[in-house]
Amino acid sequence: MFHKIESNDLALLVSLGYTCVDVLQDWDRFSGCKKPIHVWLLVSCACAIGFRFARLLGSWVASSSDATAATQGSSRPIGGRLGECMLDMSQKGVWARIVESFTWTLFVPFFAVWNVIGTAWLWEVLQETPQCTPSDTHIWFSSGWLLLCHCWLIVHTALAAKAWMMKRNVQRAQANLRAVTDADAVARWGEVGGASGAFSLEEEAARPRGLCPEAITRLPCEVVPTSGFLHPCRRECAICLNDMCCGESVRHLPRCGHTFHRACIDLWMVRSTECPLCKQEVVDRSSNAPVTFC
Repeated sequence: MFHKIESNDLALLVSLGYTCVDVLQDWDRFSGCKKPIHVWLLVSCACAIGFRFARLLGSWVASSSDATAATQGSSRPIGGRLGECMLDMSQKGVWARIVESFTWTLFVPFFAVWNVIGTAWLWEVLQETPQCTPSDTHIWFSSGWLLLCHCWLIVHTALAAKAWMMKRNVQRAQANLRAVTDADAVARWGEVGGASGAFSLEEEAARPRGLCPEAITRLPCEVVPTSGFLHPCRRECAICLNDMCCGESVRHLPRCGHTFHRACIDLWMVRSTECPLCKQEVVDRSSNAPVTFC
């Protein structure tokens, strides 16, 4: 989603711009300070302005990539508002990757170190030369701005960690889908488990976890015989709604006994541990059998 410039952005830019101009006008009056807190304040405000512009640029590039993909009939890349903001712009083109790399490898580390330096400088000024600033307002503003910067870093670090965890979960789910996908699954459902999908990071991460591919492959599987329990080959698979025909691979769920095409139920169980018909657990979690949940 593209974040357009709104009233809060204008307010931020105007207030920080005014602060920068004010500091520049009173530049020489900070000369008596123990540490150059005016340098810290100017650079910090400039960083905040630059980060917001980078965020808007990255969001615009990502939005343009989404529009191009929609025009070409492609599915939306993984990542909602949180994923796009934090880690998922790499799915949206080279320019979005450049913005993402600059933000997280250069800007954020520099801003964090700069705030640590600013904290030490402001503390020394308050302890040794508290009257060196043109007015008390500069001290109060510097203290408040420093607090806001630290809060900004804490919040964005937490959001980045959350986005990284969600992206890792989605990538693991995609790998599990690819592990159970064979020619039969591709013929029935097309390519699955690719780098893009129809859901955002938040939606994918909120999905229940299913069985790991190793546990799925251990479930009972057989080929529909030409005679026997499925003859005359007219039993319907409740997932794809097609008949289970002679020669096709099917699985019987061990607890409820329901039968599905192997390719259909394997893809289902990657994301769910319940039978799609009766909603009973596929395996008994309380048993001592070695079952792995992903």
